[in-house]
Amino acid sequence: MDAPTAFAYMDPPTPWLTWAMALWNSSLNQNLLHPATAPVARHIEEKVIAWLAPFFGMQVGHMTPGSTMANLTALWSARECAGVAEVVTSGNAHLSIAKAAHLLGSPSPA
Repeated sequence: MDAPTAFAYMDPPTPWLTWAMALWNSSLNQNLLHPATAPVARHIEEKVIAWLAPFFGMQVGHMTPGSTMANLTALWSARECAGVAEVVTSGNAHLSIAKAAHLLGSPSPA
């Protein structure tokens, strides 16, 4: 962002342990799409969603790997499930909102 009040940060280098754990996790194929590939991870996700969903007036949901994917998923769900066609944000909205709207073919947020 080019706003005078914007604060940028750089992520520090990833510790070697993170790389080792990512490789280990990849070897386990923790894919939550099918119960047979990640039964424990899927069970944990179900428990977390069951606990969190009521706070948002929902009964179901799923975990996403980060805010950008969460925003894309939320806008897609709003379009598909509730017929939302326009995205309205403040000037402080995360830039992934505009990117998600663009990917989904919605007008840029106002």
